[in-house]
Amino acid sequence: MDLDLAYDLDLERDLASRTAPPEDWWVGSQGWLGLYAPVDGDDAGSVPSTSTVLDRVEAWGPSVDTLMVLEGLDPQALSPFDQVTYLSLVDAHVGWLEGIKQRAVLAVAGIAPLDADDSGREEVALAIRLSPSTAQRRIDTARTLAWFAPTTRVALDGGQVSVLHAAAVAETITALLNAAGLDAFPKAGSVPDPAAVDLAGKLEAVVFPKATRQCLADLRRSLARAAARLQPVQHAVACERAARERKVARYDLPDGMIQLVADLPAADAMIVWAALDTAARADPRPAVGPCGVGVDAKRADALTAWARHVLADPNTPRRHGRVVSVGVTIDLPTLLGLQNNPGELVGYGPIPAPVARALAADATWHRLVTDPVTGHLLDYGRTTYTPPQPLRDYLIARDQHCVHHHCHRAAQFCQIDHIKPWNQGGTTAAHNNALPCTRHHHLKTRCGWTYVLNPDGTTTWTTPTGHTYTNDP
Repeated sequence: MDLDLAYDLDLERDLASRTAPPEDWWVGSQGWLGLYAPVDGDDAGSVPSTSTVLDRVEAWGPSVDTLMVLEGLDPQALSPFDQVTYLSLVDAHVGWLEGIKQRAVLAVAGIAPLDADDSGREEVALAIRLSPSTAQRRIDTARTLAWFAPTTRVALDGGQVSVLHAAAVAETITALLNAAGLDAFPKAGSVPDPAAVDLAGKLEAVVFPKATRQCLADLRRSLARAAARLQPVQHAVACERAARERKVARYDLPDGMIQLVADLPAADAMIVWAALDTAARADPRPAVGPCGVGVDAKRADALTAWARHVLADPNTPRRHGRVVSVGVTIDLPTLLGLQNNPGELVGYGPIPAPVARALAADATWHRLVTDPVTGHLLDYGRTTYTPPQPLRDYLIARDQHCVHHHCHRAAQFCQIDHIKPWNQGGTTAAHNNALPCTRHHHLKTRCGWTYVLNPDGTTTWTTPTGHTYTNDP
């Protein structure tokens, strides 16, 4: 079967699987400008509320007709709740249009290179005003989605993920296949290696459907974790190769400035950052006023002060050494050398098992009891308003970062919050304490936001408009 034809048939099957809209959605000679169908039980001539129309648009999914309905609405005239729903639906339609654009790119460039020079790239670049290199990335993304990522492609066509989410999946699949020695871009007239299709499918199975609820940064972390688990040996080799190329580079800038850029292994970089940030926050200089010094400048000053101290001490060892001050999660079989599952560097993501074991060997261990099925940290109560140190340690280990959706402010820099306020009968206990950052603590205290901790380790936030968002543990 011709490859382009096979791809088109797949798309037709995807589209055919969608639920068709009710025949009586709207009627009238003016098309989408006509009268909306009445709600069941209402008079035949009644017009449904905007909220009902938006619910119908959401239920149907992106299409030309639903896009016309959205274009005909004035978001400024909607209720606060409907404004948020409207924004979400418009974003879904942008994803849908990007899915159509992906198919158009493949129509021009081909699902496989048209010739040895892949000359379709220049056609795409000129048509949509991109540089050739950017056009090639768009083409590579579209081809990878077509060959190896049907779940992501359908999610993009349905407006469930953005084109940036889809590109992140495609990039991870390409890297995964290259690391495994598999062909990530089949040639014209060939079919993809079944092993490559299987490996890419395993990656998608891990990240979906969670990917449809994640911001781009969260998805990239999920993809990194999935890739590391699928190929722990290749992940360790890649990390080791990159670590050998670590460096600090200097770039001269205008206005008497020099830029220092450090490429470091993740564990080393997290240690350096933690040290600079700690020194900056201990700096007593005010952050506001004519002579105010912000935290970014204080970090830079802390780095300079350290360098001055090193240069001033003739006995300073010229050897690399560190004290572990960041969290590492590692399962017991891997710690004992029986398995090689990737460890988790708090605030970063997966690290190879040998690196996690080496960090653990230098660390001060705190015993934390976990649920043997879910792995979630178990609760233990306290009765004083100010959490004692063991409870603080527990909360930091449990939450790891701000409990607000998509916020990754490290837990050690967040504020301890009583979910049910102390003056309203709330207790100081793990089930009633959590760690939002300063901004999101303020949203909860002053701006009408609320949240609850769920038994499965997730946190559900409710906005002032009544929308709810649940993050993943």
